[in-house]
Amino acid sequence: MTSTPRCFTHLARLACLCSLALAACSSKPANLSDGGDGGGFLLACTSQLDAGTDPNCAVPVSPAPPDGGGFGAAGDGGCLRVYIGQPGEKVWLSLALPKPLPPQGLLEVLAGVDAPSTPLQLAVNILESNQATSVAAKVDDHTTGAPKPLTFLLGVAADAGSPYYLELSDNTGTHFDVHNPVLVCASVFTSPDMNLGTVPINLGGAVASVQTGTCQDGGPCTGVLTVAGSQDVFSVTIPSNVTRPILYLDLSAPSTMLSPPPLYRLGYELYVGNAVTANPLYQDHVANNFLDVNLSAALLVTAGQTYTIAVNGYTGDGSPAPGDLRLVYSLTTEVMPDQDVNEPNDLFSQATPWTPSSVGESKSFTGRLAYMGDDDWYVAVIPPTGMATRLHYKITPLKSGGRYPPVGQSDRVIEVGFLVTDDGGFSAADACQFDPTICPQDPEYANQTPPSTQSQLVDSLCTGGASDAGALCLASSRQEFPAAGFANLVNFEGIIPIPPQSTPYSYLIDYKSLGGTFCDDLDYTLQLDWEAEGLENQSGYHRDLTNPLSYGTLSSGSFPNPPNGVSGTITTGYGLLQFYDLTELPPIDVRSPADYDAIPSTEDTWEVDFPANAAASFPNGATWELNWTLNGASGVPAEGLLLWVQFCDGTQSLSHCQVVSGPGGPTSPTGATTNPFPGAFGYDPHAYKPWYNPNGNYTGGEFGALYGDTGSGGAFDITAQPVGCFCFENRFLQYGKFYITVVGADRTAWTDSNYTLNMGLTGYPQAFTLDGGTWFCPAFDGGVPPDAGSPAQLGCAFTQ
Repeated sequence: MTSTPRCFTHLARLACLCSLALAACSSKPANLSDGGDGGGFLLACTSQLDAGTDPNCAVPVSPAPPDGGGFGAAGDGGCLRVYIGQPGEKVWLSLALPKPLPPQGLLEVLAGVDAPSTPLQLAVNILESNQATSVAAKVDDHTTGAPKPLTFLLGVAADAGSPYYLELSDNTGTHFDVHNPVLVCASVFTSPDMNLGTVPINLGGAVASVQTGTCQDGGPCTGVLTVAGSQDVFSVTIPSNVTRPILYLDLSAPSTMLSPPPLYRLGYELYVGNAVTANPLYQDHVANNFLDVNLSAALLVTAGQTYTIAVNGYTGDGSPAPGDLRLVYSLTTEVMPDQDVNEPNDLFSQATPWTPSSVGESKSFTGRLAYMGDDDWYVAVIPPTGMATRLHYKITPLKSGGRYPPVGQSDRVIEVGFLVTDDGGFSAADACQFDPTICPQDPEYANQTPPSTQSQLVDSLCTGGASDAGALCLASSRQEFPAAGFANLVNFEGIIPIPPQSTPYSYLIDYKSLGGTFCDDLDYTLQLDWEAEGLENQSGYHRDLTNPLSYGTLSSGSFPNPPNGVSGTITTGYGLLQFYDLTELPPIDVRSPADYDAIPSTEDTWEVDFPANAAASFPNGATWELNWTLNGASGVPAEGLLLWVQFCDGTQSLSHCQVVSGPGGPTSPTGATTNPFPGAFGYDPHAYKPWYNPNGNYTGGEFGALYGDTGSGGAFDITAQPVGCFCFENRFLQYGKFYITVVGADRTAWTDSNYTLNMGLTGYPQAFTLDGGTWFCPAFDGGVPPDAGSPAQLGCAFTQ
């Protein structure tokens, strides 16, 4: 035989099959010769008897490891070329193992069609010496594509004396190829994986610090899975004197440097005890064959306990993973004590407590998500008080700690809630889910179809999804949401309103990985503040018409500026209309799209009274003077302000307010009727068509800025402009009062925003100047308004 061209190692060497010349391994195919006249073929090696008796049917097995030198890599030995020359034909070959065999021996067999294309669907079956028992079998089902070489790795004992046999055929039984040979190569060598039996991992280092594991030679634990279905087994015993030990594991291998990719996905399993059983404590495998292997875990384990680690291949279909000599892995093991001073607090029943004694107290906890599945529970026990208060919370990540690289994808979450008991006939879970007087729910999420992720979380916690906490009513939650820019806990802050209580009230706080797979051992702080509520809400909250605050009776001011009104503080939530396009404020608030607040915002509802004779004094309606100011910390407001107005129809003889509604609710001053919160006014500096000219029926007053801002230093001082013709219809005046609810929008920080709401009324219509002309606020008839020299009595139709 001639020398075999050199290619490259193991699987990569298989590509050489299609580029070898016909004389690469033999000057004439082993089982093909002409009949002497060039018109026929004499075929050999087509029976099992041939394989055992004909020396031409024996594959020379190279007694050398693959060293990058093509198939066999031992000069001219180790390869044989044969043909499958007619339909249904089977070619039988023998593998004569060299003597002596190495300890921990591996037999590598490579087979493939020596051509870029062939009709053959090559099937190879390796049998024991009885020529009946199959050891391994594979098929190159390449359909119309290029043929793919097949590789086999088998372990052979040092005392193995009997040969193996190979059965080669076309998988369909109908194809043959007299032009392109099948190249078969074999070699025997010592396995590079020397992990025999269960390999003990030895720990070194101080007990109070990180102890690092080493294997037999005092170095890192390494290995390679050589044959199909093989696994390497290691054991580590946790020292009995480590406090709350954490076992850190990392399995790594450079898969992306291999071409073609590995034949399997590397993985491992962790078992309690000194044996591999059917029930692993933890398991993981790489997501696909094209990724570098980097499988890490940090688990809370038991001191004094032995754990077994099995490194194996994963195929996804339950079949044994083939061997692959290229995928050399490294296994890191470390043992360290838990350094979270609040532990154990993984359960609600173990929650770290804080009980303030008076309003204004604060508390800071430092903790860690030190291992996978680490729930950090805290409980704030709020004493009874006769006024409304609030609980402010904030999680801040620190850079201290971190004894190992972060494990898993960061998906941290904080959930704040309180326990619910039965509801006098309803179970605690039912009361939690369905009684809003007991467990409030944000209607933005509660009524969505299909259910939103937030409402699913609420239901889950109500039905016992929070460890051992029972029915937990979710008051607030924050989640990392990197896709929307909410990573590294930038949104982990909130304020929870607390009504006046006659008994202590406990708020449970659970900080964890949402999927239970992330941990980083880095310190964080949980800041809790028990704060006083704004003055207007200290006696209780005023979120609707049933318990409004009293604004007082409107009086006239110097148009368009009203007299002084009332003040309040926007304290909680994210802003009711966080999706509202307020141009002067950031378009995104401080919460991620996955966050939740059961009570989304302070809503200060004011009852505003008209003068007793207003309906008679203003038969065509009254001009509405409107101004509000807003400031916050260092003068900069933390959010915008929205005014949710509810006028009452006084022409109906009802004992309650019949809220005036147009299409979808009262129209806003911009003419918009699609606002899901009808009648909500918000500052916008742009020019818009006012309510009386929605279709631009006349020129000159088609557009105008409806609000003016005279604030400075970041504060807002907003005044409704005359061109907007803000007014009260006469039917509103007949009812004697209306309601206005102050809410926040597009919150940018969790500081207070203080507002002053100023209103008044005066005669209608009023004149305004626009585009060099003077105009009167018109009636809602679409006609051309008169100029200032023709004062007609024009009616207000603000919501029609």
